[in-house]
Amino acid sequence: MPKSKQCTATSSLLNKESSPYVTDRHFIPRTNIKEINYINSNINIININNKLHFSFDIYTHNWQYTASYCIIRSQFQTQGDQVAKNKLIGDPVTVSMYANQFSFLARPLTRELKADIDVAIVGIPFDLATTGRAGTRLGPNGIRQASSNLGWEGRRWPWDFDACQHLQIVDYGDLDFIPGAPEDLNNAIAQHAKGILDSDTCMISMGGDHYVSLPLIRAHAEKHGKLALIHFDAHTDTYPNTTEIDHGSMFYHAPRQGLIDPEHSIQIGIRTEYRPEDHAYQVLDAANANDMSAADIVKAIKARVGDMPAYLTFDIDCLDPAFAPGTGTPVVGGLSSDKALKIIRGLKDTNIVGFDLVEVSPAYDHAQITALAGATLMVEFLYILAHQKRQRLGMSDS
Repeated sequence: MPKSKQCTATSSLLNKESSPYVTDRHFIPRTNIKEINYINSNINIININNKLHFSFDIYTHNWQYTASYCIIRSQFQTQGDQVAKNKLIGDPVTVSMYANQFSFLARPLTRELKADIDVAIVGIPFDLATTGRAGTRLGPNGIRQASSNLGWEGRRWPWDFDACQHLQIVDYGDLDFIPGAPEDLNNAIAQHAKGILDSDTCMISMGGDHYVSLPLIRAHAEKHGKLALIHFDAHTDTYPNTTEIDHGSMFYHAPRQGLIDPEHSIQIGIRTEYRPEDHAYQVLDAANANDMSAADIVKAIKARVGDMPAYLTFDIDCLDPAFAPGTGTPVVGGLSSDKALKIIRGLKDTNIVGFDLVEVSPAYDHAQITALAGATLMVEFLYILAHQKRQRLGMSDS
């Protein structure tokens, strides 16, 4: 908990340079106030000539200050149908790890993609293409619930900044579809994704089984052109099949449809049967990947992908079942969660234009460790996007 010390906040302590959400005016017109964060629940509000004056406590890592300033985020309105929770990561007073956890990291729950939204988190609760244990339809909500364990940190270790201070993130909810008509799902997912991507919002998707990656890649390729694929999995998912609705055939179909370039694509963690003699993708199988350092794996991925726009798909069964038992087709001998996180972190300067995290099956999970691994990987995806945005703005990591 933060130490407690009362003092008067001044403009040097709180100013627009130190936080994009601080205003140096004591009185703010009511119409300008849409969402208040970074403050405790003991707020004194005085209405003077239809203007609101706030007095509240501000918490940092070392001290508590009493101030009469407003901290506002003008991007989101607080209507109940748009905001899951009126809070922001980083405030240990207002962030609950169990109450009202309706969205990923308790981000605003909305389908209104305004111009300043950077990232939309999207669930696709479909598992009718699975060949093993079903249940990944419950994956998106399982991941959302597990993400509550990550919401209290202002900065995700070992990053030196808070991604949520640099990205406007919303949870877009789940794709709606008719379960009994999977033949319509290909187009439904692609059009759902296209609507988000057309607003220049980056998309991080949660499955669902791995089949959902195919229409997601189709939508991303329409926007960005042919893609490199960075694929974490126990299986190559290149098994020939006449139907697209199969969670083991996406990367058989994708290059044949001109969506991805196998010569610039790489698969990490593979430890099931495939035919190396006619396999166009580069493979870092699990046995070799476990003997390599994370840095060497990152180097290999960057060399393969080059400057191409890349789509990163992470099947949770890339991890060893010791770290991710809650999945449909578990295979022993996989990567550790620590190594996977280091690899993802190392890709922060790669041109990744889309992400998905698939195959979390809560019914086979224990103590949410699979869902937590998935949620943590997704947070790393967010930090990659935040890092890249900071780079575009001329900011550097220390």
